[in-house]
Formats: sequence, structure tokens, C-alpha cells
Amino acid sequence: FDFTGVFREVKSYLSEADLTIGNLETVIAGKENGYSGYPYFNAPDDFVYALKDAGLDLLITANNHALDQGWDGVKRTIDVINENKIHRTGTFTSQEDQDSIRIFQINSIKIAILAYSENTNGVSIPKGKNFIINLIDEERIKQDILLARNKNVDLVLVHLHYGPEYNREPSDYQNEIVRKIIEAGADIIIGGHPHVIQPFEYFQTNKTKLDSGFVSYSLGNFISNQR
Repeated sequence: FDFTGVFREVKSYLSEADLTIGNLETVIAGKENGYSGYPYFNAPDDFVYALKDAGLDLLITANNHALDQGWDGVKRTIDVINENKIHRTGTFTSQEDQDSIRIFQINSIKIAILAYSENTNGVSIPKGKNFIINLIDEERIKQDILLARNKNVDLVLVHLHYGPEYNREPSDYQNEIVRKIIEAGADIIIGGHPHVIQPFEYFQTNKTKLDSGFVSYSLGNFISNQR
């Protein structure tokens, strides 16, 4: 497969950015498992190569399709991302991996990237592997933000995979969890999963070094065949 053409018209924009982040809403479980779409995704390895070629620096894997192919799918997805030398966060291979905060030095700015998903489409967490995915949990997020702050970062970006699909306004749940994450000290909050663009706004907090923080409740879909 060759997916590089899909990004041809935007490759220059993605490549020129200091840090380009994407939400990988599929797993890369291998050809032997059969490539598949909804409801249980499995994409070819070539797709990750195309993301690297297009300029993606970090892939977020915490979303409702993360466990579509079980533990083996999660692990192989991480392996393929690592092989393509792309950073990643959201799903993990060990407790140590999950507890490791992803921090990037962009010019003079030190930024921590955190990512969480509301659910896994009802797929159970494998026994003994509670570390496998970051789920939206208020206390976990607070602890992670605090841990990032203790590493003297300038910015904390939190990516959330949440909310009802196709709603053009954030739900009560989205508003509530965003408010709590702002109170916990996030500087930037980026949302996904509704598949459509939702509003963005600035916020004031005394826990950030910025004059104001920023939240985009949902960026919609970049490449997909959603209706």
C-alpha cells in the first residue's frame, strides 16, 4: 500500500511545523489479522510510514479504537510507530512506559503532552495490564499534570478523546471535564472524537505561565470517510 499521496497537498505544512501531532485512530495489528474498518480497525504498516513521510512527529493512540485488536494490537502498533521513529503517547507497554511523561523542547519552550480517552468502545482492559491506555480519570490527569509541572515544563497540552459523535457543540460532560482539567493546571486542551469541528475559546487561570490558556473542544477529522 502507498498512502503518501493522501498527504501530498499538505505535506509541506505538516513538515514545516516545529511539532506536528496527530491522533492515530486505528491499530496496526499486522496483515495476518486481516485489514479491517468499522467496528474493529486494523490498518497496514504502510500507513504509519506515510505519516512519518508527511511530517508527523507525535502520534496519540488514546482513543476508543485503541483496543480493537487487543493487547497484541496495542503492542504491535507501538512497535511500528517506534520503528518509524515517531514519538507516541496514550497507549503503553508497561507501567513505567505509562508513567513516563512525554516532554519536548521546542526552541526555548518545554512542553509536556498528555493524552486520554473517554472509553474503549466497551472492550475490556486486559487482565494485569491496567497501564495499557490512559482513560479520562480526573485524579490521574491531575497527578500527571503535577508530575509534568515538577519537571519544570513551560506548557502542558492535554489531548482528550471524548464526547458524543457529530455534535457541533460540546456536551455537558465535555464542558465539565475541560473545566476540571483547567483547574488542574493545563495550558492547552485539544479535543477529538465528535468527528466535527466544535468551538474553541481562551481561558484564564493562575496556574499557567501564559496570559491565557486555550481549548479546542473538537478539531473534527483530518482524513476519514465519516459521513
